[in-house]
Amino acid sequence: MEREIMALEPLEVSLVTSRRQGSGPYGLEGGLAGLLGENWWIDRLGNQQRLQGSCQLQIQPGDRIRILTPGGGGYGQVR
Repeated sequence: MEREIMALEPLEVSLVTSRRQGSGPYGLEGGLAGLLGENWWIDRLGNQQRLQGSCQLQIQPGDRIRILTPGGGGYGQVR
């Protein structure tokens, strides 16, 4: 899932997320791991900066936060 939130006024944003580095959510019964998640800050001019899994920042009107949720791990062996 991908979510994008745009500030309409100055905001203080706190993100506390997991599975942003290392390994993705594990699979079961031979299934592959899911993809890692990502957090991005996009300013009103379109400049992008990748954010850590846990962070706090001030954003201004027109700035956006994009959150890409980690994918779930697979189930069963790939054939």
